[in-house]
Amino acid sequence: MRLDVRKLIPTTIRRHVKKALGLHALQSRVEKLKRQLELPEPETLPIAFWYDWNYCEPNVLNALRDLCRPGDVVWDVGANAGALSLLMSRLVGPRGVVCAFEASRRIVDKCQYNLCRNGCTNVQVFHCAVYHTSYEVVKIYAGAQLNDSLIASNTPGREYDLIKTIALDDFVAHSGLVPDLIKMDIEGTEYEALCGMPKLLENTRPHLILEQQPSDMRCHDLICSVGYIAVDLLTYRTIRSESDFSPGTAVANILFIHESRIDQTPYAPPLQREAVMTIPGRAFKVAADGSRELAEQIRLGPGRFLIELDFSADGTDNEVMTGVEADGRPIFRYHTNTYFISTSYRQWVIALHSEHALNIYFRFLNGTRDGTLDFRSVEISRVTNFDDVPPPLVE
Repeated sequence: MRLDVRKLIPTTIRRHVKKALGLHALQSRVEKLKRQLELPEPETLPIAFWYDWNYCEPNVLNALRDLCRPGDVVWDVGANAGALSLLMSRLVGPRGVVCAFEASRRIVDKCQYNLCRNGCTNVQVFHCAVYHTSYEVVKIYAGAQLNDSLIASNTPGREYDLIKTIALDDFVAHSGLVPDLIKMDIEGTEYEALCGMPKLLENTRPHLILEQQPSDMRCHDLICSVGYIAVDLLTYRTIRSESDFSPGTAVANILFIHESRIDQTPYAPPLQREAVMTIPGRAFKVAADGSRELAEQIRLGPGRFLIELDFSADGTDNEVMTGVEADGRPIFRYHTNTYFISTSYRQWVIALHSEHALNIYFRFLNGTRDGTLDFRSVEISRVTNFDDVPPPLVE
């Protein structure tokens, strides 16, 4: 005869033991689930939290704030670490959708991490190379600064991965997500990507923001052939040919708006500029390491302002933080070397929504300097097309 031990234990005790064992099992399951969902932080390329000031591609930021609306479907093609996807996510809000495309395996995890960390639940990241056709497998090459490219000559690195391609017309047919705006920066293969979206260009006519080299006008010519107007986001000039870029420009961000939609935006050409002031080089105080900032701050009221710097520099072996401070707080800045600023980013655009005291500065970091820096003057003008454009209510 076998003894049933359970009968020797009072019912109330058995109930408490069962409950305790169930709680233990539940806790074990929760811990296991937490480990499975754990999101490891990437080693490099963090971005600011959504509630901090965003300094990524400052001229592009203003255009996104002007054109992204709550409920829009927008695409970030070449999302990199996700800084612009984050802004787009906030602008289109919970009813909107952001599709973030990133081809680089060593970057896409940083993009995913940054967007999850900032609670961007309306963003989906797609790990693929946007191209003229879908279903191909292409090589992607490592760039020196996490600027990986499908073009080997664009990078000093080595081939390190293979990636599948997708054409954007195919993506629309598959997903049903039709974009209101596309930002595209994919390290030299923008033209190939545009060749994979003829239906979008001709029928949907989304706003486009593309990085472009003035020496390669293929993207410009293709987009403008179907009725788009091009505006340089550095100078707010209409771009019709290579000669419309500022002399010496190596790279620029171009906004393309279809002529049928131009009246829905403040970008109808010609954009009107009104001179505000000229600041001579002698108005800047010079530190021992060559850093510069205004000896006396200037005051500007609300408006969209174009700041054009007349200077030259040949130094690449230096580290400089340059930009604009409003009442002591940086509102626009670049972190690079003086040569790159002098060749690509001598025009800055800032949007002010109230009056501020402004400081313009060049500050060398980590003991570096540039003896070739020749700082001559600053011209400030107001782009009057934006006088009645309100800032985003929420961001």
